[in-house]
Amino acid sequence: MVVILLLGILTASIIPSMQGTLEAERLHAQCRRLVGAIELAYSRAVTLSQPHRLRLDTNEHRFFLETRRRGPDGRAGFAAIPYTPGAVGDLDPRIAVRLLPSGTSLEPERDGASSASDEPRSSPPVDQPPTFYPDGTADAVTLVLQDRQGFRQALEVNPVTARVRVRALPRQ
Repeated sequence: MVVILLLGILTASIIPSMQGTLEAERLHAQCRRLVGAIELAYSRAVTLSQPHRLRLDTNEHRFFLETRRRGPDGRAGFAAIPYTPGAVGDLDPRIAVRLLPSGTSLEPERDGASSASDEPRSSPPVDQPPTFYPDGTADAVTLVLQDRQGFRQALEVNPVTARVRVRALPRQ
């Protein structure tokens, strides 16, 4: 009975720490999937000499790559890329994803004034998905991912090289 009691106590003390590890891994996995999609959009844009973009559908919890195509009416538009591994994926519904303009301050205000909340100063979300161009450039955007525990990661797309920089942000 004493051994079973000790095992119960040890299990009860280990489970909360494992939960935090699982949440952190979910956040990192989502970051890796989005970085892979960004790198695929960049690579396809340069290789095929066509603009590509990464569309995030937060309502359906999906992301997909699109390429510029001409429609039957002759107008150019973007259409999803079918049958390409990594061009379509799921967004974890437990991870919030926001697309912000590059250069947005993501750090909480620390000017000594007491504020009702510790929300970061940020611009409104971007309306257009980031586009990757055939010359190797991209739209300057930042994707901010946040889990339910307030841990955040930022994926910053460099507009000149279209490369992604992943950076941890302060917890909210």
